[in-house]
Amino acid sequence: MKKVMLILILTVIAGSLTWGESLLTLDMKLLQAVSRSASTDEWSYGGTGTADLTVKSTGNRNVKGELSLVYIPMDGLPAGTALLSLDKASIKVQFPSLRLTMGKTRIGWGDGQVFNAGDVLYGSLDPAADLTAEEIRSDTALLTLVRLSGGRSYAEAIVMAPETDWTNPLAPVSPSLTATSAGGRFVTEILGATVEAGYLCKGQARTGGDETGHRPYLSLHGYGWLDWYGSVSLAVPFQDATWEDNIKETIHVSGGAFRQFGLGYDGTLSARLEALVYQTGDYYLYPELAFGLGQNLTIPLMAVYSGPDESVQITTGFSWNVYQGFRFLGYAVAGLGDSGDTFSTGDLAFSAGMSYIY
Repeated sequence: MKKVMLILILTVIAGSLTWGESLLTLDMKLLQAVSRSASTDEWSYGGTGTADLTVKSTGNRNVKGELSLVYIPMDGLPAGTALLSLDKASIKVQFPSLRLTMGKTRIGWGDGQVFNAGDVLYGSLDPAADLTAEEIRSDTALLTLVRLSGGRSYAEAIVMAPETDWTNPLAPVSPSLTATSAGGRFVTEILGATVEAGYLCKGQARTGGDETGHRPYLSLHGYGWLDWYGSVSLAVPFQDATWEDNIKETIHVSGGAFRQFGLGYDGTLSARLEALVYQTGDYYLYPELAFGLGQNLTIPLMAVYSGPDESVQITTGFSWNVYQGFRFLGYAVAGLGDSGDTFSTGDLAFSAGMSYIY
């Protein structure tokens, strides 16, 4: 069955390149990693990485198709074992004031690189995020989106199909209708700031920290000397939807600010700070500093601080663009905290490798 699926996918890719104008991109990221687990006090070595094959249509500006396959080699499993997933497969059609999107893709609601309370679609709340990834929040879903535009404002309606574990023989053949999510948002500009207001009737949690129920949200994004953004959302459960009793107990608030400075002729220094606050008073912080030298060298320093247990994870590294599309990469990740905390002292990871896009 897997071979048949692979043959069909490759046939579609070959057909798209033959019959239409398309852009084929292969992004490979290969790393060798040494890591230590605080819970087992053992060091391990292995290879990791991803290979992302993407096909995008370029022939018609009003119709955009995208197909993306992600290959992840899995160490520790039988030889040759790997994970091949269909990350994106979508079509976008643009009319004068109407846009239709259908398929598996990612739609961004709210604002935030690591913490985004306005992301009620996927749930960008989990503090245990992979800061070495090209896109820290990159979850996709099978959905249908309709957007109506007018001037500087637009309105969207969305329906998201529930996820089903097709590798589990005990999983239901058809996803439950009660796990479907549906809602909409309105986006406009007020006094130079972008304002979003939306609601999602969410039937299925997507990521760590995500919640089902009634999910209204409000998001603001301002621009100027300092870019700032913030979101607030609720998660009122279906089974106890007494809004007056739940509204103060289900508030999620996130906010952030970003600023970039010039250094010398070709250098830049960017600074970002994000925060996530729960109704219980628990909070998480994400500070980031990144030095860049033109398009050739980037050195980031990032951290996630967990307020509930006062633990922290620190991530640093480098990305050196040697040739066009080819980079050397290196990362170091360390946790600081007690055993059982969100991040524990002794959790270490060092990785180095190469990335090539062609």
